[in-house]
Amino acid sequence: MIIDIRNRPPFKSIKDHYLFTKERRVSFANRFGLGLSSSIEEKSMDLYLQEMDQCGISKAVVPMRKCTAGGPNGMDNQDLVELLAQYPDRFIGFAGIDPLDGLEALAEIQKFVVEGACHGIIMEPGYCKEPLYITDERIYPIYELCQNENIPVLLSFGGFVAPDSDYNRPQLINQLAKEFPKLRMTMAHGGWPFAQEMCHIAFNWENVYISPDIYAVNVPGYQDFLAAANYFVPEKVIFGSAYPVLTMKDTVDFYLRHIKEEYQERIMYQNALRFLGMEE
Repeated sequence: MIIDIRNRPPFKSIKDHYLFTKERRVSFANRFGLGLSSSIEEKSMDLYLQEMDQCGISKAVVPMRKCTAGGPNGMDNQDLVELLAQYPDRFIGFAGIDPLDGLEALAEIQKFVVEGACHGIIMEPGYCKEPLYITDERIYPIYELCQNENIPVLLSFGGFVAPDSDYNRPQLINQLAKEFPKLRMTMAHGGWPFAQEMCHIAFNWENVYISPDIYAVNVPGYQDFLAAANYFVPEKVIFGSAYPVLTMKDTVDFYLRHIKEEYQERIMYQNALRFLGMEE
């Protein structure tokens, strides 16, 4: 059984996002040394669900991309609500929140999470039209609301979701964890390229998880994420495929080949449940 913490299916406004463009898909497949799948090529939900089943992915967290710095269109949270209604047993919704929306952002959390079908929120501060550091005080009311309402937060932190690596400095996470010690947060992309520092912060802070997703696959420093999963902090690393950037099959196979069998259940399932607050 596998929970995929970062997965965007080919559904409505999600499949219209530039992540599904051929140029983007081929570029990432080449950089990470993995392939493409027919579900991505054809943007087919039927093929997508077949791929999920073949990989053993029982549930996927769908984080909507609200910020549009990387392309002309964002994703519509209302489409996520429809996805959850059509496939209630397959997906866990994380509403996309743009911290530049101010009070409207708080209203969206109330609508889609507190009173709605979504389970958490996703923010990508470095990807906003005005790039923000995750410690920008304009975001603090969102953190406070999520901490008070026990809402898990997925933050895109690392990789290519900011103008430069200064936005991904691990010290920013350390500061955020200190100011919001009860806010459950997972760093998508694991803070890459600062893998070692991020693993250290995850070790120090109970509320901080890391999901290196594709940055645990064939990139400089990926061995550090695998060492964290196999030895140092196996209780803090969460699997994510980052589909459609890479295929579900390739990323699942890579993780299972490189993670010790004794820790696979933690990385692929149990840690996600704990972060989500869904432990039985």
